[in-house]
Amino acid sequence: MTTIGSRNAFTVERIDVTTKGSFEQATAAFEKDVPTADMTVLARLVEAKSSPGEIQAAVAQMQGDLEFMVLAKVSQGSLTSLLGTPKKLSVYLIGNPVIANRMFERNRGAGLYAPLHVSLYEDPSGTVHFAYDRPSSLLGSFEDAEIDTVAALLDEKMATLSSRLARG
Repeated sequence: MTTIGSRNAFTVERIDVTTKGSFEQATAAFEKDVPTADMTVLARLVEAKSSPGEIQAAVAQMQGDLEFMVLAKVSQGSLTSLLGTPKKLSVYLIGNPVIANRMFERNRGAGLYAPLHVSLYEDPSGTVHFAYDRPSSLLGSFEDAEIDTVAALLDEKMATLSSRLARG
């Protein structure tokens, strides 16, 4: 039997921004702004028990100008299209381990929301959307000033990314 230690109900704010152009154009723009992390390099850093400076330098080489990188991508549309109507839908985990560590030093539970979970999808009318949960609405549930500071920084970065994608 599992014992539940605590429960915390809170409100999450989902942001859904429409983009200009096709799904493919939005995907290309997103992946240009948020480059894919080299997971082999990150694994080598762990294996070598690298110093904080070495980790920071390696992450800086991989991140985009918003300090984000793609840590994982799931192309959900490909498989689910085979189950019904054609769909264009990708989900990404994006973040930065150096930024995330600021939260993890305070509360390891913040790992539930870092990296951030974002989605690019095309609706049935052909409109392309970029959607995510506002970081501060997720991370505010920890009621910690340092986590709130990082969450506000993430809010700003996500707003900038959304604005870029909305402009096309």
